[in-house]
Amino acid sequence: MKRRKWAALLAAAALTMGLLSGCGSIGKDPDKTTAENPETTKAETVTAAGGGTEKTEQGGYPKQDITAVVPFGNTSGTDGMWRPFLSIAQEKLGVSIVVENQSGASGSVGTQYFMNKPADGYTILTGSESVTMFHCMNLIDVDYDDMIPLCLVARDCGVLSTYPGSPYAEMGFQELIDYILAHPGEVTVGTTGVGTMPYVWWALLKQQYGIDVTQVSFDGSGDGNTALMGKHIDLFINGLTTSRPLVEAGSIVPLCVFDKERVEGYDCEAITEAQPEFEKYLPYGSFFVAEVKADTPPEIVEKLKTVFMETYNSKEYQDFLDQKGNIKMGLTGDEANAFMKHQQAVISWLLYDLGESEVEPSSYGVDRPE
Repeated sequence: MKRRKWAALLAAAALTMGLLSGCGSIGKDPDKTTAENPETTKAETVTAAGGGTEKTEQGGYPKQDITAVVPFGNTSGTDGMWRPFLSIAQEKLGVSIVVENQSGASGSVGTQYFMNKPADGYTILTGSESVTMFHCMNLIDVDYDDMIPLCLVARDCGVLSTYPGSPYAEMGFQELIDYILAHPGEVTVGTTGVGTMPYVWWALLKQQYGIDVTQVSFDGSGDGNTALMGKHIDLFINGLTTSRPLVEAGSIVPLCVFDKERVEGYDCEAITEAQPEFEKYLPYGSFFVAEVKADTPPEIVEKLKTVFMETYNSKEYQDFLDQKGNIKMGLTGDEANAFMKHQQAVISWLLYDLGESEVEPSSYGVDRPE
């Protein structure tokens, strides 16, 4: 009888320790979430194939979960673009894709984190145009030749916005510029860090008009929009991705789109109407590209390219892009690189000529665009 009691007690203790061990693994890393649900921790993931974390083709890639590094916060437009995409892609790959947000320093923190990982296809950078700026802003020594683009899904253009009831809401673009010139340092504007699209546009406006504004930096567009809607800043430059639902809801007011032509759904002028000189810089804005390290095995690169292009062309993701109002791209490989390097050349030389960058682009292999 005593032996039975001790056996029962030992079994209960083992069960209790097992339960405690399982609970302790949940939520240890708040930056890691599934592609489908930003509130789900990595410990809770289950592969799209319906099994554990290593359920896939026998002997083939991938054999385990994949990490997608988003180099901005989980409220950013970049994060919002990639989660729906990755949710579809993981079904095609047969394993979960776990999103890991690594924000800071205009995307360079997350990008360097990605570059420090093995080139085995199990860590993918799902980012935006931030790599364009790393050298010219002297952030990190990473460039497009260090990575292979799997899919460049879409691009944005800038949208200069204010909050409803703002004293600037009824102003035309030139009227707004005239007001800022008459009130130097008074108007507060949001940016998402050195080298990002809002930063570049404020530099352009400063160069063109000589304006003086007070800049406030945020980790991502979500935080910037929250500050704008809370009237903590006066103006913010969004992309189409983050601005459209807020414009449709009446939460923000668009004042100008930074593209060659007006954009459907935005009751405001294009920048070229007020200043035709800006056309030579366009199109310029955010773009969204998934990449792996340049020395990733070719067979893994080709597998990921195929799956990511299939995901881009899926009806589900095309419908998502239509809803968001992004300008569709669907580029991979050399075509994607050509687009990104052209943007890099335009902006790098622009900032150098404006005195915003001390590093001459030719020193890091970027020729002046013709």
